[in-house]
Amino acid sequence: MAVDFSGTWKHEKNEGFEEFLKAMKVGLLPRSMALKQSPTVVITQNGDDFTITTKGARTVEIKFKVGQEYKENNALEGKEFRMVANWDGSKLVTKNLDKPDGAITIREIEGGKFVQTQKLGDITCRRIFKKT
Repeated sequence: MAVDFSGTWKHEKNEGFEEFLKAMKVGLLPRSMALKQSPTVVITQNGDDFTITTKGARTVEIKFKVGQEYKENNALEGKEFRMVANWDGSKLVTKNLDKPDGAITIREIEGGKFVQTQKLGDITCRRIFKKT
């Protein structure tokens, strides 16, 4: 069942984010900068069409349709990758098509909060946002 993620979401807390950044091989300086960020995520959803804008030290916008391949610039790696997002029940799961062993992002609503879980191997981090 699809869920509506639309809204403006303010970062509240991280769980395991530093370990995830280390697993992604993010250098010390960009990692410490990322850890200090408290971004706002603006999600516009029209059925399976998404625009996700993350506003922090810089603004990053991605647009995609669930089930269709799209390109995304990965700020942590400084590269563009082919991605695909699919529904898994009420969760939106995004995978990197160019790096099958790359990070997976799971977006969901838990207790009225937007939770973005990222997994790389056995490392998991959660970024939790509250609606503004």
